Amino acid sequence: MKPFRVACPSCQKRLTINKPELVGKRVKCPQCKNPLVIKPPTNKPTSNKLGVLDSPNVAPTQPVPQKTKEASSEPAGVIPQLNIPEDDLLLNRQKRRRRKSSGSKWIVIGIFLLLSAGAMGGFLYVNSTAGPNQPVTSASSPKPVSKPVAASAAKTESNVLEIDRGKPFTFEYIPTGARVVFHWRPAALQQAGDQPGELWQCSGALLPWLEKELTGFTGLSSADVETVTCYLIPGPRGQLPSFVYKFKPIETFDLQAWVNGQEAATDQQDGFQVYAVGEQRLFWLDDQTGMSVPSSLLEEAITTGTDPLPMTAGLDQLISRSDSDAEVSILFDLKAVEIGMKDWIPSREQQVLQTFLSYWGDDTEAVLWDLNLENDQLHSSIQLQASPFAASKKLQQQWQANIQGMGKMTWQELRNKALHSVGAQTVLARFPAMIQLASRFTTVDVEKQRVTMNTTLSERAAPNLTLASWLYWREQILPESAVTAAPVTTETVKTKSLVDRLQATLFIDFRLTPLQEAIEQIGQESKIVFEIDGDALKNEGYTQNMQQNYNLGEVTVETALAHLMKQYPKMALVLNEADNKVIVTTKSAATAKQQTPYAFPTENQ
Repeated sequence: MKPFRVACPSCQKRLTINKPELVGKRVKCPQCKNPLVIKPPTNKPTSNKLGVLDSPNVAPTQPVPQKTKEASSEPAGVIPQLNIPEDDLLLNRQKRRRRKSSGSKWIVIGIFLLLSAGAMGGFLYVNSTAGPNQPVTSASSPKPVSKPVAASAAKTESNVLEIDRGKPFTFEYIPTGARVVFHWRPAALQQAGDQPGELWQCSGALLPWLEKELTGFTGLSSADVETVTCYLIPGPRGQLPSFVYKFKPIETFDLQAWVNGQEAATDQQDGFQVYAVGEQRLFWLDDQTGMSVPSSLLEEAITTGTDPLPMTAGLDQLISRSDSDAEVSILFDLKAVEIGMKDWIPSREQQVLQTFLSYWGDDTEAVLWDLNLENDQLHSSIQLQASPFAASKKLQQQWQANIQGMGKMTWQELRNKALHSVGAQTVLARFPAMIQLASRFTTVDVEKQRVTMNTTLSERAAPNLTLASWLYWREQILPESAVTAAPVTTETVKTKSLVDRLQATLFIDFRLTPLQEAIEQIGQESKIVFEIDGDALKNEGYTQNMQQNYNLGEVTVETALAHLMKQYPKMALVLNEADNKVIVTTKSAATAKQQTPYAFPTENQ
């Protein structure tokens, strides 16, 4: 009997079965200790689609004869324990040829810097600067089929739409040793004027670079690729990792025309037609799924097929919960990245990456991060697979504290950062308020050793937060020489009067925001110092916790304050030019102190 593999239904660990007498019996999984029944393998029909050759006829496998049950010396109720040998990864890696040191290291840098900054959430930032009716312009490309909006999406009580998740991506046809998986949707991300297209505009140089690499590895333009999953496989110490691509073209892609255009010599291996694309070898699993593999890993990839060997316990469990419909996903093994980054990226970027990795804690084995764009909302789902020895209660407390700590950042903590432009300083001034908003809309759920954090941000909350996050990280990785070369000048802000600063524009979207926080956000964005007279408000029956729940869009500071004051007729603003601050008080308190309340223009009353 030929050995075959089965997956444990509880922990998804794959077990190699090489004893015929185990078929039909109940055994115990060596990882999770749960019982499972060994079922015989099923013969899968061979594919006869374009690019795949028919396999030769093979005689059907003889059924395993049923053996009579013999008396056993083992006590009843004891489940036999499987002894599964560990994978010899070093033996597989020694077979791989040393490849050229190309620009592959930049994909490692870009993936972690971009996602650690949350820059993928900037899908609406371009619209926030160009106006709501002005589409984002980008390089022209064929319009791909957009991801359909889930018809079964249902509204929750918080007015947040829950989205349907796509099928998970897998390790099928992936050589042993993958430790980082990066998944994205190239065609949709280049679609001009749409949300994913705006995400492309906000990604900096990373996604355009990925487009170039994708074309080099597959011979296809990114406009013709609906989804692509990149698997990073670490090599021997001192060498860059290998990259395997699994991609799916758009529906209008003409595969036959692509095949006819291949002038390079082709090869056949195990029923697959193999094409040479540079240093990569490309073959088609069917007419909708292609693989691009380094030539040194081609044989291993085809041999792996649809029954891959286990990677790591954390990766194998989280990949089954991934979402192929997400705009961007990343799955990585924490320890593997910590060890490999010394060979993958320069030392300066290692410090930033180490900060990102340390955030997940010592108990985390693997991380899965999905970013979805649906119905003008950004859905972020972070799943952590912790060590089996980590206590669930401890994980719950740890991540609740992490989320709550996000909202305690203040502008004073950022003021001393090296800000290389006035624009960056303006955006970063809003960063603490954005962090508070994100933490408020984040839920933490712990199930055994898996932590799930879901965040949903709507309209411009997501792009503003992620742009500020990106700038925050950028300020930390820029060399110190750039600080002295481009100092920040803030004299113009200080010399402006309070009346002039009231004409500055900002975006107002308050969702159950307390009055005190709303005033703080307006002050941070307008560079105006506000002082709230709590005693005066209390005497008139007002509190600083009164909720502000309205969306004014892009308005002046004066208009925003006028709208706020209109809700509370006894409230007033006093502009103190001498002390360079605005006092939030009441009309009676201002009269008692001989202060003159600010008179808003007629159109704002």
